[in-house]
Amino acid sequence: MAMNSGYGTEKAMALSMFIAKVHGLAVAEHARGQGIAAALLKRAWQVHQQLGYYLLYGSYETDRDLATFHSRCGYTVHAPGEAFSLDRVALPFMLGAGDDQCMFTRWRPRH
Repeated sequence: MAMNSGYGTEKAMALSMFIAKVHGLAVAEHARGQGIAAALLKRAWQVHQQLGYYLLYGSYETDRDLATFHSRCGYTVHAPGEAFSLDRVALPFMLGAGDDQCMFTRWRPRH
């Protein structure tokens, strides 16, 4: 996507190395409610910080009703189908999902 926006290969690769996506998070039904998913997201954030990433994001299906969970874990939850800008990492485009998905994001604090 960055290369389609006029960025050279090196800059596109360098910028993309500061963004991480949670591709999936699942806890067995019998183990839910014990804080396992929150602990996994917390650890993902810790690793994210150690590696110097700027953004950790993911998505979930809107019918899963996970907005409160992700908010409690420190993520910003976007409305179904809402995209978010990558201008904080100098990329002039947005990431988003379909109307049946909600995105959640957590940016590294600026110093």
